[in-house]
Amino acid sequence: MLEKGMLPIGVMFNEERLRLFTLRPLKVKDTFSAQASPDADRLGDENMLGLYLLGRRLTIDGLPPELICLDFMLDLYDGDLAEIMAADGRLANAVSSFRGQQNGIAAQAGAGADDDGLFRG
Repeated sequence: MLEKGMLPIGVMFNEERLRLFTLRPLKVKDTFSAQASPDADRLGDENMLGLYLLGRRLTIDGLPPELICLDFMLDLYDGDLAEIMAADGRLANAVSSFRGQQNGIAAQAGAGADDDGLFRG
């Protein structure tokens, strides 16, 4: 599950303006990576942690992924960050919808019922 978009301003790399981006959902490994990050001492603030985690999930077409770090995220234009955050909202809605569909399928299949063969001792 991915959300693609276009930065309104973009970032410069090798004398080229890059605007196409992809955002993926947050994974447990992203949160754990914050503790081992060179930026770990700066991630105590909720806003800084949020930016770091957003950067972990972001790819920009034509930009090496290792360049997307906390300082890169802090240097984004407000309009670009707003578009990435809007994409994050769309992605969250898509993930929520997917989970709702999966829960509906599980309920129809009788998952969690007493007779599903799981030990409940």
